[in-house]
Amino acid sequence: MRHDAVKRVHALLRRCLPQRLRSAHGDQMEVVFRDRLREEATRRGLPGVAIAWLREVWDLADTGVRLRTSEPGEGGRGMRGRAMNGWADDFRSALRSLRRSPGFAAFAVGTLALGIGATITFAAFLDRIVLRPVDFPDSDRLVMAWRTQDAGFEISPDLETRDRVRSADVFDAVAATGGREVAWSTDDGPRMLDARTIDSAFPVLAGLPPLLGRFFTHDEMAGSGAHVLLLSEGLWKRAFGADPNVLGRSLRIDGDSYTVVGVASETMRAPGPGDPAADIWLPLPADGSDAGPNVYARLKEGVTLDQASERMDALDLAAAESAESQWRTRLMPVRDMVGSRLKSPLKAAGAAVALLLLISCINLANLLLARGDARLRDTAVRAAVGAGRLRLAREMLLEHIVIGAIASAIGLGLAALALSATRALRPDELRLLDSLRLDPWVTAAAIACGAVTVLLFGALPLLHRTRTQPGAVLGERASTGDAGAVTLRRALLVGEVALSFALLACGVQIVTTLGQVRSRDPGLAVDRLLSVRIRLPEWRFPDPAGREAALAEIRERVLHLPGVERVAVAANTPPRLGIFFGHAEADGQVPVGDDKTPAVLFGNSVGPGYFDGIGQELVRGRDFTAEDTGVEPAPYILSESAAARYFPDGDAVGGRFRLGEGDWHPIVGVVHDIWATGSANDPAYPQLYVPLDEGKGSMLLLRTDDPARLAARIRTVVANVDREIPVLDAQPMATLYRDALARERLIAMLLG
Repeated sequence: MRHDAVKRVHALLRRCLPQRLRSAHGDQMEVVFRDRLREEATRRGLPGVAIAWLREVWDLADTGVRLRTSEPGEGGRGMRGRAMNGWADDFRSALRSLRRSPGFAAFAVGTLALGIGATITFAAFLDRIVLRPVDFPDSDRLVMAWRTQDAGFEISPDLETRDRVRSADVFDAVAATGGREVAWSTDDGPRMLDARTIDSAFPVLAGLPPLLGRFFTHDEMAGSGAHVLLLSEGLWKRAFGADPNVLGRSLRIDGDSYTVVGVASETMRAPGPGDPAADIWLPLPADGSDAGPNVYARLKEGVTLDQASERMDALDLAAAESAESQWRTRLMPVRDMVGSRLKSPLKAAGAAVALLLLISCINLANLLLARGDARLRDTAVRAAVGAGRLRLAREMLLEHIVIGAIASAIGLGLAALALSATRALRPDELRLLDSLRLDPWVTAAAIACGAVTVLLFGALPLLHRTRTQPGAVLGERASTGDAGAVTLRRALLVGEVALSFALLACGVQIVTTLGQVRSRDPGLAVDRLLSVRIRLPEWRFPDPAGREAALAEIRERVLHLPGVERVAVAANTPPRLGIFFGHAEADGQVPVGDDKTPAVLFGNSVGPGYFDGIGQELVRGRDFTAEDTGVEPAPYILSESAAARYFPDGDAVGGRFRLGEGDWHPIVGVVHDIWATGSANDPAYPQLYVPLDEGKGSMLLLRTDDPARLAARIRTVVANVDREIPVLDAQPMATLYRDALARERLIAMLLG
């Protein structure tokens, strides 16, 4: 559990103690408890931590009751009256009763804690993904602009889109932001940074002043952008020790010298879905060289999304009539985009969590009914000697409250552990999960959940026990429980079993589906491939021939590493292939689709020997060779599904194919389809492969028996060729395919 979470929970538990004791020894008690937690975690792991929390809750509750009812002062003054002393006596009696039945207490608390913990975890997901997904000023009025066509394709906007949105009179702020990875040259070699590019209006949209210095001026946006930057607060602290004299320092970014003009707050970030926190901020070039920026706009007060969309439709129509642009602008609320991949699985997880909580509550009600029946004679004796129904009900209610309080505390701990595990195990595609926290709202929901659960499902056994007639029990006519109680317990048991089967069926279905997806044949040697992403900086290698020579040297050195069998070069790597789209046509074949609907094909630019290197089967024809580089029109290789789709009447090898109105390209080979995205909802588009242009390779795919072991040696090999060439990423391809199933694994984890 996080340091601040332990502090908050322990402070809440110490409220059981008198104020004087808390003030004098509270901090020391927390330190002692932390030491005990660390010791238990080292010795026995998670079970030891859970037991330590249970003991702490029990000790603080028992000590607090004894001190408040026996000592004068702040606690005693409030309980001197007869009524308050009665409550205190009943509370101590409830604690003693639970201590005498440790098996019942542990099972009841554990059952309820499991349901409450799952509910709190789900509440944290719901809070950060659905209710409050965007930490940005006026996020409910924030929209994102996209370019779209009648065919339904949506692409990132450009600066023309931003200017058109600005010309509308329905927004009070419009800004553009882009992003890319940059290399910071340091004495220890290149260090990769996440850079965000922003225009001069972005600080207005974000509404945050810089911590130090200033933001960019309008003149610094001109052309390709001035060589100035802002440090993020995180990088400022990590790399510069929060030095206030950092302003004016020069950093070498991608081979150029940039001057630090400010430090941005860590809360300043782009509001887009899954955007990583920036390390540095750069000016967005006004010449459009930063392709595909995101455009955000904030609606004016009182303006609806429909009204803004109608205004943009009018501006798009005017631009189309003047032949300026055939693209239309689509506005989408940012809240609806953030976590969109997670909202559907969250609904399934919510249903499962509701079932689990209901099962836990029914189980608790059954336990309390059975315990009540077992104690009927004890209750009857006490009633016979003068104990009133109110006193008996109060004692039982306090027992339920103790169970609920302990279960809520343990549930909070379980939820904190679950959220920590989620953040630690989340893949890169789900950065949004980094914001999962047990904030005060979620903690309050946990306490309310525990209270409501105990009151609702403890009411049945409470009513049954207090309405039992002492004479009937002592006369042994109801010694095993009356017929109504037996019928109620049987009904609860039937309901619990039915709900358990429903939850089990749901979990089995999810896990089975995930297993089937993971066992799918990817069409290549996934378990024996290492994917290495490098970057050949243009400032270091300004011409294609130089980049190709450096790439060839890296490839040759890597090929001589022990255990490396083959090395393939490509522009992308499965399961992150590129996409080609346009009107697809095969020479001499019946056209597929219509002229208005562009075809979509997964694709990649690959070097010679690529298919043999990654284990993708060549079905017919040949692989690319070195002679294919630079040839116009370039030869193509299709996947089996593409060949069957566009050449239904004959062999694709020897035929010609084109996208759009360009040249006809000869088909020289057909390869086996691969699992292009690695996800469960892979659209299974046909696949197209083209020769890699000279010097354009950025991916090395190494075939070896132990990809994980080899990853650590790659950086050394690349640095020996040129220390300014950064290795952006080196991961086994099996890891990439596993991460592609992030959403499905998240569902399985939540249901588990």
